[in-house]
Amino acid sequence: MATKPTKNKATAPKANKAAPKQSEQAPEAVVERDTFGVSFCIIARPEDLKALSRCMASLPNNAQVCILLNEPHKGEGEITEVDVALHPQRTVRSQLWKYPAGKFSFAMARNLCQAMATCEWIFWIDCDEMLAHAQHDGINYAAYGHGAGVGGFYAAQAHMTRYPQMLGGDCEYASVKQLRLYRNVPALRWEGYAHEQIAHAVRGAGYSIVDTSLVVIHNGYSEDDGALIRKLERNATLIGRWLGDHPKHELRRYYEDVYVREISSLRQLESKHGKV
Repeated sequence: MATKPTKNKATAPKANKAAPKQSEQAPEAVVERDTFGVSFCIIARPEDLKALSRCMASLPNNAQVCILLNEPHKGEGEITEVDVALHPQRTVRSQLWKYPAGKFSFAMARNLCQAMATCEWIFWIDCDEMLAHAQHDGINYAAYGHGAGVGGFYAAQAHMTRYPQMLGGDCEYASVKQLRLYRNVPALRWEGYAHEQIAHAVRGAGYSIVDTSLVVIHNGYSEDDGALIRKLERNATLIGRWLGDHPKHELRRYYEDVYVREISSLRQLESKHGKV
């Protein structure tokens, strides 16, 4: 797959940090400003750039932020670069990525993104999510206040979801536990084309995972019916392809359950709108 750094948007690692492990092309050097001990990794599409700006505003000012931008295929529109001038206190590492046609994988994207990170710890966050500023110290404390046997930390993803409302119930608040903060070591790799996972890799490498009171604010499930139908269609397609490609994978049972859940929600939403 081809990756290339966005002009004047990527940075060289500091002298006292390890170089990115999987970069296919050396990034262009600019001034490093990060003193926060955790790299924040974000994957984004061109249409996400407005949301990306809000997400980045919620991150520590002195943090390293690594952004993998999905470069559209021919005929799908033009890419817009991340405006680093809007983030003068941060180190912004940005790369364009054009995935092989028909082979998109969220795990592949996250692995490419984390390859840009040079801090000892990584916190992944999406464009439609935000952190409360009061949590910044807690993230640093979690990373550096525990022993060497800890490899990851859970946080809650909190959101208002329109799924129940659209399926005949009330709009409700939901909270999902997710592994958000983990060590930046080569053994820890994401798996899965959608609803990607890394907790199994953390445990498989011999680390423990610790619960925290950290909360990530998520807006992605408060969209209109059409947007959620498209998201469910995308996820079902990706998970179905993953199941076909991985008949004996250790995560197969998990993805079989997720696939059934995604298809069930999709069919109910389509039925509500007379599509089935």
